[in-house]
Amino acid sequence: MSVLCNSRIIRRKSLSQRLDVSETTIWRWEKQGVLPPKCKLGPNVVGWLESQIDAWWSERTGQSEGETSDGGAQHQP
Repeated sequence: MSVLCNSRIIRRKSLSQRLDVSETTIWRWEKQGVLPPKCKLGPNVVGWLESQIDAWWSERTGQSEGETSDGGAQHQP
């Protein structure tokens, strides 16, 4: 339960915007097992833990958290 206290839930649309890919790509990555596991929030509602997405993205891009490709700090809304 402590993991949930330290992380937000990101819904599919927000995740696609954050990763700058289509929602279809998110769906495809889910089916291929590319993304971290999603959390089922309700009968028709899913989301991902922000901390898991951040760690997955850092591993995938070889960047430390909060760092961008130009070496600057990542800006989040």
